[in-house]
Amino acid sequence: MPPTTTVHQAYRFALDPTPRQQGRLASATGGSRFAYNWGLELVRRRLDARAAGEQVVVPWTLAALRREWNQAKHQVAPWWAENSKEAYSSGLDALARALKNWADAKHGRRRAPGWASQAQAQGPMPRRLPVYHRGDPGGG
Repeated sequence: MPPTTTVHQAYRFALDPTPRQQGRLASATGGSRFAYNWGLELVRRRLDARAAGEQVVVPWTLAALRREWNQAKHQVAPWWAENSKEAYSSGLDALARALKNWADAKHGRRRAPGWASQAQAQGPMPRRLPVYHRGDPGGG
């Protein structure tokens, strides 16, 4: 009996936003990036202050970063209400995950992703994999 093969299928969709929608998408994306960069700068300042001997709290989790953002957003981003709060939250979430990954790697708690360890155990990948379609020989 031949081995079982799993086929993963993906779809690609093209967006065709109106000029107004393009502006909204760009604004939300920019807001996410702004929140990420703002949070990273805050963490760097707090780490520097801690290294200088000050007793400061370094926001490291999404919840802590959101608390800091909610306190500062009126001063640092007076335009914040133009986007969904999730635009900023997604940037802060990406930062919280990046900080966790960095800390885990620094302390030796981060291992290779599951697919990497599986590939290593299986040996080198073949250069070409046959692709069969229905009706083709071997394709079913």
